[in-house]
Amino acid sequence: MFKCLNANKGFTIVEILLVVGIAALLISLSFLGYRSFEKSLELSATYNEIITALHLAADRTISSKDDKVHGVHFESSSYTIFSGPTYNVSSTANEVFNLPSTVEIYSITFVGGGSDVVYNRLTGKTDMPGTVSVRVASEPVKTTAGRHGMRVANVAWDTLLGEH
Repeated sequence: MFKCLNANKGFTIVEILLVVGIAALLISLSFLGYRSFEKSLELSATYNEIITALHLAADRTISSKDDKVHGVHFESSSYTIFSGPTYNVSSTANEVFNLPSTVEIYSITFVGGGSDVVYNRLTGKTDMPGTVSVRVASEPVKTTAGRHGMRVANVAWDTLLGEH
């Protein structure tokens, strides 16, 4: 009448450890993928914010805001929208934008040197074309604009026209 329960039912410790190990491996791989995706998003967002700053400086120059020309000054960890023909680090009118800690500007190349882009009041274009290259600081091969940097040569107009 009474059936004997089979004592061999259940999981062995080896099976449990194997399942836990595989689960831990999958979780760690997904976390690494997420961090890489997050860095790519920060890189893309920074690129778009710099393009927006360049557009804003050109628009302010064309509209003669404060009766001055405007420009953007670049450093490795920040960029600044400024007014006037040259960048003045102590000006209270400067708008400084710090980059996320995972992103850096690693190359600034303008005709004539320097790290400033100033727009012409009549045309809204710059006489200082060049490139600004942005990358993930911990992964030097991850850069914006298809690893070519962003062209700053009259970027306010070129990006509106879709010319990269």
